[in-house]
Amino acid sequence: MKDLNEFGVSEMETSEIKNLNGGGSFWGPVGAGLIIATFVAVISDWDNFKKGLAGEPEIKN
Repeated sequence: MKDLNEFGVSEMETSEIKNLNGGGSFWGPVGAGLIIATFVAVISDWDNFKKGLAGEPEIKN
């Protein structure tokens, strides 16, 4: 295998990569948003959620 210096590049530490790429700051808010959206959907239709857990048919309005 060729040495990295032959290509004019050097090895990077994990902390350097995270600083350059932002440390994954995109996925944290996306995951939090999905969790909050799921929580709001369950709370807004709580009666059907309980019926679903009990294996009963849904309440149709």
